[in-house]
This record gives sequence, C-alpha cells and structure tokens, in this order.
Amino acid sequence: MLTVGRQITIEVIDLDFKGQGVSRHEGYVIFTPGLLVGEQAIVEIEKIKKSFANANIVEILKVSKKRVHDSSMLGSIELYHLNVDDQIKWQEKVTRDTFSKIAQINVDLMPTITDQRFTHYRNKSVFHVLDEPMIKVGMYLKNYLLTETQQFVLSDKVTNKFLNLINRSMIPVEKNVLKHIVFRSNEKEEILITFVSTKEEVKGLDLLVKRLSAHEEVQGITLNIKDHQKRILGSKSIVLYGKNLIRQSLNQFELPINDRSFFQINFPVMKKTFNIIKQHLMKDVDVTEAYSGIGVIGLSLLDHIKTLTMIESNHENVLMAENILNKYNIDKVSLIEARAEDIIEEYQADVLIVDPPRQGLMPKLIDKIKDIDFKQIIYVSCDVKTLARDYQLLSEKYDIAYLYPIRMFHHTISIETLMILNKKNN
Repeated sequence: MLTVGRQITIEVIDLDFKGQGVSRHEGYVIFTPGLLVGEQAIVEIEKIKKSFANANIVEILKVSKKRVHDSSMLGSIELYHLNVDDQIKWQEKVTRDTFSKIAQINVDLMPTITDQRFTHYRNKSVFHVLDEPMIKVGMYLKNYLLTETQQFVLSDKVTNKFLNLINRSMIPVEKNVLKHIVFRSNEKEEILITFVSTKEEVKGLDLLVKRLSAHEEVQGITLNIKDHQKRILGSKSIVLYGKNLIRQSLNQFELPINDRSFFQINFPVMKKTFNIIKQHLMKDVDVTEAYSGIGVIGLSLLDHIKTLTMIESNHENVLMAENILNKYNIDKVSLIEARAEDIIEEYQADVLIVDPPRQGLMPKLIDKIKDIDFKQIIYVSCDVKTLARDYQLLSEKYDIAYLYPIRMFHHTISIETLMILNKKNN
C-alpha cells in the first residue's frame, strides 16, 4: 500500500506540463520534480491524493542522456537539468497536448522562436529579502524556503553584479520591512534598482543607496511601497537616486521604462517575435492593439500599417506611451486609457493585436470580438491553457493560420506562444 514517507523505485514515462517526471505505481500516477523520461530512481512519497501522488528524489539509479545538470533546488528553474533542445521539444508537446485537450483540435506548429542565449538573458529579476539582521537577498527553493543567492544563472551580468554587491555589503536592516529587490536592465548594461518595503523609513537604506549609486551602471534607485500581500510592487514609488527610468532601444525608438512598467523580460527573443508578426500581418491596415502596455508591439510595426489604436488600462503604461508618441511626433497612433472590453467596439480596425496577462482575454472582450469584423487576430500569450480556451471560444469565426511556440525562458516551465488567426472564408 502506498503511504506518505514510503520509498519506492519508479521509472519515468513522461514529463508533465510542470516539467515533473511522470511514472506509475500500484495504480497511482506519481509526479516527481527533477526526473526525466527513461530515468529510474528511488523516490519518497510526499503527498497522496485519490489517484496520484507527489514524490521527491532519493537517488537516481539510471540517468538519462538528456540530463545536463543535477536538478536545481530553486523553484524558478524547473528544467535546468534537461538539455535545451529537449526543453523546446517539451514545450512543443505541451502546446499540442493543451490544444488537443482544451480546444479539441490537433495543431500544426511552426518552428519555435528562440535564440542561443540559454543563460543570463533576464533583463528583469526579482529577489526576496531574507529575515536576517544584515541585508541578504535570495530566491525560493522548491520547498518554499528562502536561500541566499549570490548569482542567478538566468539574470544578466549587470544584475548579478549588484546582487552580489548587496549580499556582501553587511549593512544592518530592520527585519521584515524590506521585502524584495527588483532589478531592471537594458542592452547597455544600465540598471534601475527598486527596493520594495512595507514603509517609507527603512533602516540601512541610505547606506545601501550610497554604495550602489557609486557605480556608473546605476541609472536610478527607487523605493516602492508594498500595498498588497499578493503583489510584488505597490502603486507608489519614491526616487532615492537618479531617475525612475532606463531606456531600451527598439528600431529607431528609445523606450522609457520605469520600475512599474510592463516590459518583456527577454527582449531579443521578443524582437524576433515582432519580426514574425510583421511577416504575417496584412499590409497597410488599421490595427487595434489591446493590452498594449507601453506600445512595444505596435511601435515595432509602424512602417507596415496604416493606423494604430492602442488600448491600455494601466495608467503608468499610458503615461510612458504618451511620452514616446510625443517625443517622436508619431501621428498615426491613437492612445486610449480604458479597459479593452469596455470600448473596443468604438474603434473599428482590420486587425486586432492582443497580449493579455496570464488569465487571458476577458469573456466580455471575446463576445465583442465575435461581433466585430476583424480580418486577422494576432495573439501573444504567456499561458497556453488560456490561449487554447480563448481559441475555442473564437473558433466559430476564426481559423489558426500559424501557431508559434516562443522559447522565451530557457530552463523554466514558462510557455509563451504566438497565435495568428484569420477570419474564416477570408
């Protein structure tokens, strides 16, 4: 009988959508993080449900040839042990399986969009402050305990430099006040550092700012006041040094980014995605972009389209987008601050571009899209489950023309996808 704490020997037959090894034992499906297909291992049962159980590795008896590292204990790099080519194959399989299960269709995939930067690609990283008398920051392990982190394999070079500087600073801080540190960087290795705190007066922060601002890479240091337990950043930021701003190049534009702006975390891969969008986008058309952020997708397409209407509900993003449009005297773009589901029918266009958050499109927006005569829909997704769900709801009017997996975040289970829909009989 399977019981919690029991050690058993299993052989992995599959990887699930969480990157966990899947095996079977005594009628149960066993999920074990850190194992690969074909590996045999002794595992210890951690949790048992009606038809499945969760287990942890005790010892790997047979190692897969696809394994390139020991399994990471960090909760944020779930596939670090799997070679990058097979990470891409895993993502493709998850994408096909998800569309088959949720949308009841078999999809053909285009080649995965990616590049060769398998490590040190993140231009935004969040670290958590340990509950210690001296400032120490780190990341969560798979068991949800925090561990000090001197270097992180996915963060870029400049981020790792300042992560290490902070951890070696030996500056006393008040416990349980500083919560997180957020780093944002650009291709010039300039950096914006944000301390996230529960209050404005923070012991040790003045000394931290003095030491960090002595480095030329630092463009700004801000203090963000945390006002919600489930969100990293609050609505209020205070500038402690320099400006709450770094700039990222996109074609002829310099895009301003502050500590609360939404911006792609692996921008080179996203620029590849923009080029793919441009290849398939109808020419000389009127475009509406919902969930537009600061307008990165639309701005990358300006030389290809007639007009662009950007719809964005986040006020900070709207202000940033206004600055860009004014600075470059862009007159073919209209910027609307609103929720797309409330006003989209007021702005007729040939093409709709959407880049929604993880929860996908709002039901009200999907209903309105069905009533509007878009000839083409460009959908950039960060959650393949909600993408498949939304396609199923739109499938009576639209067909999938192209479906591209985007391997944006190597070594993680984060899945990005580009879906291009054409109106049926168009």
